[in-house]
Amino acid sequence: MKKFMSILAFSLFSLSGGAIANVVTPTIIGYDVTNAAPSGTGSWTHTYTGTIIDLGNGLKNYTDGTGTLADGVISNNTNTTQLFRTGDNTSITVFLDDYYEIESVSLFGGPTDNHIPGQITGATFLPYDTGLFLTIPSTPFGDLSNDNQPVNDFFTFTQTPYINQFTITNITGNWSNFYSISEIQVSAVPEPSTYALMLGGLGLVGFMAFKRRRNVV
Repeated sequence: MKKFMSILAFSLFSLSGGAIANVVTPTIIGYDVTNAAPSGTGSWTHTYTGTIIDLGNGLKNYTDGTGTLADGVISNNTNTTQLFRTGDNTSITVFLDDYYEIESVSLFGGPTDNHIPGQITGATFLPYDTGLFLTIPSTPFGDLSNDNQPVNDFFTFTQTPYINQFTITNITGNWSNFYSISEIQVSAVPEPSTYALMLGGLGLVGFMAFKRRRNVV
């Protein structure tokens, strides 16, 4: 029985990640893009597995799929980077593999041998089904573009509930009304059930240690 309890405690602790301050990178299982410049605009291309609807006026919707913006590969090539226009009211909805408390979102801008990457100045984030509108300035980072601008942009969240999807909209930029994204990455804290597992494991570990001390006495 003691052996079983010890194994159970260790399993619960291991499943929880083993640390309270555990920060993870959620898997993006899909994303929708509305009012986007079509792939191929300005020779910047973007692959997508879902439905693509031509809206006319040089705009398309990408829905119910995923593609190069969430394939885990940070690109430095226009062949795997999407070009966007700030005047198109583009929005990107990101779907995650579980519920998380979002800590940050990074938008990777693409090739360094170009003027467009790194020109994002801010964006509004809409956590799903919360009514929140979080307008966040970007914090540039990474290698420099032809304009000596860091090509990537980092957005830090200070108030987010546990969510499994969010929308990025109202993206603002500096370079000729264009900006580019080659990859989206999310940093987060796991949802509360993970901590329940961890605390349960810690409790069992403590209980077993207490029992051992009493038996020695």
